[in-house]
Amino acid sequence: MSIASIIFWASILKLRSKARDLLLLADRPASMPRCWSQPAGHKRRPTQELAFGVKMAGKKAVLVIDDEPSVADALKLILSDSGYSVGVAMTGGEGIERLGDRRFDLVITDLRLPDMSGLYVLRYLQGRRPGVLAIVITAYHTPDLAAESLGLGALAVLPKPFSPSDVLTLINTAFSNL
Repeated sequence: MSIASIIFWASILKLRSKARDLLLLADRPASMPRCWSQPAGHKRRPTQELAFGVKMAGKKAVLVIDDEPSVADALKLILSDSGYSVGVAMTGGEGIERLGDRRFDLVITDLRLPDMSGLYVLRYLQGRRPGVLAIVITAYHTPDLAAESLGLGALAVLPKPFSPSDVLTLINTAFSNL
């Protein structure tokens, strides 16, 4: 396991712990004593604020398409702990099939998949699911591929390795601008 992988997994575990703590505080029974930092008149906000400031008003569905199980599982963990409904596909074909079966608000796709390019997934979204947002993740980041991805409707191209906060900040920004 490389140092980058260790750092990535450590940040995921830290994120998961932080999200769980925030959820437990938000859902505590009224009989529990208040935290010392909460003023006496503190009321819970109507939207729940989760890890890294992601605010969820309604549960959004995200499809992750990546052939690397470690990346797909990490994204699923990060996003589900932040309140998103997450589907995972290991190939482009499986991802397109899942898009036909269920409504997703956002697709995170790898650029290089075993059966097709992530650009083909973007073309599919552009033609058949125009309201679905897309983010491309890739270990092979070049300016040409980034320009082509953005031209096909991707919101951003995120180079690997990336931090959980990068992903959540990008998704939070995308959904807040709707």
